[in-house]
Amino acid sequence: MLGGEISFLRGALVALPGTTLDQITEIRSHPYVLDQCRTFLSTLGSVSLAQAQDTAGSAKGIKEGGLKTTAAIAGARAAELYNLTILKSGIEDDSNTVTRYVLLSTKAVVPERHLNPVTSVSLVLKNQPGAIHKATAAFALRGLNISKIESRPTSRSITVAKPWEYVIYIDVDGSTADAAVANAIANLHEFAIKVRVLGSYPRYQPPVQPLVGQYGVGLKMIPPLLYLLARAHAINFVGTT
Repeated sequence: MLGGEISFLRGALVALPGTTLDQITEIRSHPYVLDQCRTFLSTLGSVSLAQAQDTAGSAKGIKEGGLKTTAAIAGARAAELYNLTILKSGIEDDSNTVTRYVLLSTKAVVPERHLNPVTSVSLVLKNQPGAIHKATAAFALRGLNISKIESRPTSRSITVAKPWEYVIYIDVDGSTADAAVANAIANLHEFAIKVRVLGSYPRYQPPVQPLVGQYGVGLKMIPPLLYLLARAHAINFVGTT
């Protein structure tokens, strides 16, 4: 990871021009997005739901396939680029839903300290008493602040799926160039099955600047710093909700 940014993007139900809501028989989108719009989707009766790799790809598929009875949940920018009609906007259950964009590269770049860096780490803990406490203590005892911690099932992550096994994702202030951060990560190996440093990157909140992503979709909320990094490394943005 070379960078990350969180943005508020409103979901919209989009379809080919001339299509009305009562003509829709199928709705496509990323599974997480479908889950975030459950209340609205429950009002549509027998409309079938189809999982897709991403929201923009769903919109693009409708345009290229000329699918008159299929709609997608995507952003307004995707509707604009693929000449689709917005049937309804703001359909997510929670208006505070955010998308986190991360910039990926095969080469690590350690940010300078004045950029207020953050480091992301993933780990699978051993099944033993106090494992989570020990993991967080590795940072706390060195005076390091954990800005985010979450868990996901290993079935979609870095190991083979096992019942009740989770990957813990931690964001900690500082970079791997800092001795305290490096030592804390080394300490994690004592009580973790697997530890992976996802990267150190700048925490930056500048004015927005448009960028065209992998599917030709303008990501209006991408900050200039990430924009310049993407141009320099010829890499794309990945969004997670």
